[in-house]
Amino acid sequence: MYSLTAARKRGKIDRRTTFGKAFEARKKDYVDDLGGDLSVMELTLVEDTVWDDFYAAAYDAYLSSLKSIVRKGRPHPIVDARTKLAAQRRENIKTLGLKRVPKGIDGLDLARRYQLLQLQSKGGKP
Repeated sequence: MYSLTAARKRGKIDRRTTFGKAFEARKKDYVDDLGGDLSVMELTLVEDTVWDDFYAAAYDAYLSSLKSIVRKGRPHPIVDARTKLAAQRRENIKTLGLKRVPKGIDGLDLARRYQLLQLQSKGGKP
């Protein structure tokens, strides 16, 4: 967590480090998923979402190292922070326009399925 906060305060990510390479790879994945050629505002949301991903991973690692996430009858404060972070990431993704894209059916695949259904209805083997 501390190293993430320090990297964020510096403002610019050193792309030569392991963290910098992972950050850029995740950012590229998001940009590719959105079709590339993003506006400045969309790129800002993508970077914010990538930061959220890394913070969430750090929170998850910390929480998994605890014996119990309940302290004195209450959830650990990191649980609340993690929940808020997940909500923010979800809103960023909604704003960027997450859409479910149906899987395309190849014409040959469709024709093959039709032939199989005809054979099965006639009692034939595929």
